[in-house]
Amino acid sequence: MSTPTSEKKALRHHYRALRRGLTAQQQQSASDALLTHVATYLDKVNPSVVSGYLANDGEIDIAPILALCWQRDITTVLPIVDPNNTRQLVFARYDSSTQLRDNTYGIPEPVFNQNGLVPLADISHILLPLVAFNLHGHRLGMGGGYYDTTLSSNPHTAKLIGVAHDIQLCEDIPIEPWDVPLAGIFTPSGFSSF
Repeated sequence: MSTPTSEKKALRHHYRALRRGLTAQQQQSASDALLTHVATYLDKVNPSVVSGYLANDGEIDIAPILALCWQRDITTVLPIVDPNNTRQLVFARYDSSTQLRDNTYGIPEPVFNQNGLVPLADISHILLPLVAFNLHGHRLGMGGGYYDTTLSSNPHTAKLIGVAHDIQLCEDIPIEPWDVPLAGIFTPSGFSSF
């Protein structure tokens, strides 16, 4: 008999393999299409601070979106694992001159500097990477629980928007009580709000 944990593990394995299997050209096309949709969205909402991520393990690349934010004077931040609380994320300012280092998972993140941190309460939009998503606002992450723990235990008003390839759509995601829902999802096909 399968459990939510074993189901999630199998889904992670499947969807990570799918996104890693995309060619460089498919990845580039997806990133280009995504940029068009996000640019239109940014025109409508005019956010003050956007949190993003640096693509890893086949995730869709949002570096062009972060660069667009810089052109529009929108502050960008990246999550980093809090060295004082390894189950939490903190958010550090990010621009083209930010010094990066690989964290324990091999994911580049800004070098921790207390002066460069931005409070979660100041972030208007968080673009979240994910392994799979459904059209009801649920996401399957990598399994560490960093976003769920951080977002559920700290006050914020940020819109949580997933970012994924279209092939990451999965209607049968096991949902846990602690899973923090998304407000929307960006894919190369467009934007859906929940």
